[in-house]
Amino acid sequence: MKITCPHCSQHLELDAETIVALASASHFDCPTCGGAVEVPAPVLVPAKQEATRRDGKPTSERVVRGAQQGMNRNMLVLGVVALLAIGGVAIFLASKNGGNVFKIFQNTTTQIINNSYFTQLIADEVTTREDLESIAEIRPYGEGFIGVSKGALDWTQAQEFAERTGAQILAVDEAAIESREDLLTWLGSMFKSHVSSPTWVLDQNEAGVLAGSEILAVKTTEGERKVLLQWRTLDHDLAGAILDLSEWKVLSGKWTDEEGGMSGTGGKNPVLMSGIHGSNFEYSADITLKTDLPSGGSLIFRSKNRDFEQCYVANITTEEGGTVKLFKIPYKVLGIYHPSIKVGKTYHLKVVASANNIKVHFEDGDKPVIEVNDPSHHEGWFGLLSWKGGAVYKDVRVKQL
Repeated sequence: MKITCPHCSQHLELDAETIVALASASHFDCPTCGGAVEVPAPVLVPAKQEATRRDGKPTSERVVRGAQQGMNRNMLVLGVVALLAIGGVAIFLASKNGGNVFKIFQNTTTQIINNSYFTQLIADEVTTREDLESIAEIRPYGEGFIGVSKGALDWTQAQEFAERTGAQILAVDEAAIESREDLLTWLGSMFKSHVSSPTWVLDQNEAGVLAGSEILAVKTTEGERKVLLQWRTLDHDLAGAILDLSEWKVLSGKWTDEEGGMSGTGGKNPVLMSGIHGSNFEYSADITLKTDLPSGGSLIFRSKNRDFEQCYVANITTEEGGTVKLFKIPYKVLGIYHPSIKVGKTYHLKVVASANNIKVHFEDGDKPVIEVNDPSHHEGWFGLLSWKGGAVYKDVRVKQL
């Protein structure tokens, strides 16, 4: 059964067993925006009529079968509820514009801790897999990762837990005011279900509480709350963790799998945004242009609000026989390079960003074809833009620096 979230308009696909398991609940949380979605009523199929005895009483076979069905139904409900509790249920989301279905696994932690950064922490005995699995979610942010504990802890326990996981309690006072506001907005978006109640953070080197979008001082550290944690890759001298982009959000157009990559069609500028945020990084992809008409494939980076309003873009196009361009939104061209670019051939495009310095590399050249210094956007989300829907993207990666 397919339903639509009334808050974010994302399409959700629920199978029959999940609908049965949710029968006792009135709502469930949308995995995209966290809003409450009403549980649909299951479609009832008339049961086959069982034979009865002449005296009107049910036969012994019918009684036994009825009991078995009741037990099976109860076990199904209990089993699915248990899976929901550990974040093991996967549901299918459809984009609100293109109808593409993406499978989102709620157990993000398992996927994240398998990358080189966390496996190295485990190998160095900084932490253990068991301790990392006590974290509800871990997501990339800036030059590292941010996570939230599964269980509620008092302040002392929270400090001990941070140490055991090779992390620090998230310090919200270290960023500039603008960055702090961006961080709080990001936390409210990515960890909405976890930070809906007060959560431990570090403020001015003292215990603090994140409550909604505000940081509050605490009079006592005895209360139990979930804790927000932060891992900085540079803290452990492991600033080489390569991340495959994930948790795509369709902003426009229709995005589909094509030739082992991703392709955007429909409209003038199909845009696809990832759930990964960064400030200093290498961002790269292999791009193949598909049409003889002027078209292009683009890398969006440092998008302030996870959209196409305030960001940088590096692209390749078939304009003028071939163009590599770096520009920013609001639109201003920062650099242009003219190689030969042919339809159907795959080209490697890479952006290296460090503070205000931005370099664009084409193919495997050691020297950038474009290099500028621009202070407009310091950090933000990554995405893809297919100008006139004419590009296929493969091996899209971010390497935090």
